[in-house]
Amino acid sequence: MSIVRFGLFWIRKLLLIGVLLIVVVMVFVSFDNFNQHPNDITQEFLQITENPTQVLSSSEKEP
Repeated sequence: MSIVRFGLFWIRKLLLIGVLLIVVVMVFVSFDNFNQHPNDITQEFLQITENPTQVLSSSEKEP
């Protein structure tokens, strides 16, 4: 196994681990935000599912 191949192997491994860590952190952050304000998110989601045009037009009016 040449040094170049060995280096590329480790670079790929480290990149893969880094990407996985970033994904895990993003998932934890989004779950943390959801746990802090679950009611706001569910109410907003229910509004969007019930009447999407009304929610969009009301959010556009706000500056």
